[in-house]
Amino acid sequence: MEFLEIIDIINPKKKNVLEDAAMNPLLKEITRNPLLWLLAFVPVVFVADHLVPEAPTLLFVLSILAIVPLAALLSQATESVAAKTGDAVGGLLNATLGNLTELVIALAALRAGQYTLVKASIAGAIVTNTLFVLGASFFLGGLKHHVQEYNRAGTRFQAGLLFLATVALLVPSAIAVADSAAVAAITQKLSVGLALLISYVIAPIPMDLQFWPGAVVMIFIATLTAALVTNSGRSGWFVGVLVLMVYLIFALTLYLLPPRVA
Repeated sequence: MEFLEIIDIINPKKKNVLEDAAMNPLLKEITRNPLLWLLAFVPVVFVADHLVPEAPTLLFVLSILAIVPLAALLSQATESVAAKTGDAVGGLLNATLGNLTELVIALAALRAGQYTLVKASIAGAIVTNTLFVLGASFFLGGLKHHVQEYNRAGTRFQAGLLFLATVALLVPSAIAVADSAAVAAITQKLSVGLALLISYVIAPIPMDLQFWPGAVVMIFIATLTAALVTNSGRSGWFVGVLVLMVYLIFALTLYLLPPRVA
């Protein structure tokens, strides 16, 4: 029997007190953080999908509003665990769960066969985290502390892992330049081997990791930029501005010249 069921048998009033105590922190957090008010859109999405499934724009907007508070809750949960377990476990959890939202979207898109959307999501996640998030952290932190210092050895290690992941993503695109059936077959097998994701089995046909040329250039430049600006172990607000300018150049280019993917 569960704890509350035992309490209910012994003392029904005590059970109500415990339930209220468990609910009060959640209610206080929702009241304190207006962002969590958007949780009301979670059931609205399911209702709208049932009533008006032919309205993709409305469903998209409602889904965005519903996923924002869920992502916020995930971030708070990760930070709470990290505060108890330390930086090492916290960093691992953050790296694992930090992009859980994008992973859910990617799995749904893979099941629907929307491979272009998945590739754009992967490229966008790399560029956004590497340039926008890093640049904003340098800029805002630099405004407050002027100069920020961090672990240089750890940063080099993380930059090396990022470079390794970038190579794994870009190699299939590089060898696919030769237009032949043999190379296409090799690219497919290489992509599956590099991905090592069983989710590629949840799609109608396997998805390769061949990106369009613009995405290849952006991912490579973003990785190179992150490695260069974090090499010294120190940063200032002006470094954040430079990184953000690179991100804005990419954003403006994609806005004026959207990618063409077959």
